[in-house]
Amino acid sequence: MENETMNNESVTQSSTKKEGKLPSKLIIIAAGCLVAGFILSFLMFGSAGTSNPVSIINSLEKAIESRSPGSQGKVLASVDGDPIHQKLFDLQLDFLLKYSGGQLSSKQQLMRKNSPEYLRKFLNKMISIKLIINDIQSDSKFKNDTKFLIFVYSSLLEAVQKYYMHAKVSPENNMSIDTKISEKEIAAYYNKLRKDPKYRSVVAKTPFEKLKKVIERQIIQRRQHQALLIIMDKLKSQAKIYQDDAFKSTSSLKKNK
Repeated sequence: MENETMNNESVTQSSTKKEGKLPSKLIIIAAGCLVAGFILSFLMFGSAGTSNPVSIINSLEKAIESRSPGSQGKVLASVDGDPIHQKLFDLQLDFLLKYSGGQLSSKQQLMRKNSPEYLRKFLNKMISIKLIINDIQSDSKFKNDTKFLIFVYSSLLEAVQKYYMHAKVSPENNMSIDTKISEKEIAAYYNKLRKDPKYRSVVAKTPFEKLKKVIERQIIQRRQHQALLIIMDKLKSQAKIYQDDAFKSTSSLKKNK
């Protein structure tokens, strides 16, 4: 977890040095999370009975635009008559900038919003996505492709889980998450990393102030993880859960293999 976090920090920081560059990985993450933010209300009130992923995406897009305040705004682009309105563009852009792993400061977010090149690339990404959706819709092999359905299903489940975690244990939504970190905690974490052979060389090359921000985020993430475990334990205690005996322990699973 720590290694992955540190690597992600360095990758994201390097990718945001060049103004106007739009990491495609972040677009995928933001798109998934944006879908997740509205999917539960869609399943409750929309046409959830369809097994066509493209229809679900189109319905979600309409739900996002209709349930968010304000008018749709002007048409920024269109693909075969299918418009991309200012409203959806702004919603996705704001979500991407705000939830891009906590890497962007308010100043950096504003810089990107005011960067014509960055906005142009973001709009081109949205156009590309519509082109892909249209191609999927016209390609008959996707209609009965079980692997495609499983992929979309798994991706949506993962997105719902990520958004649920954000809604439940992000400091802005959960006031029980303590965001105050003492210098003693930071020093203890820093010394632990410095002694660990896996991180020793990285720690030696990284300025302390830069590494300090990574450590602070890691400590917050640990607190969030602990809060999530408490929530999940509570949910389990309140639910009636059946589980096959063979899956109740790792030892029993090994015996059945």
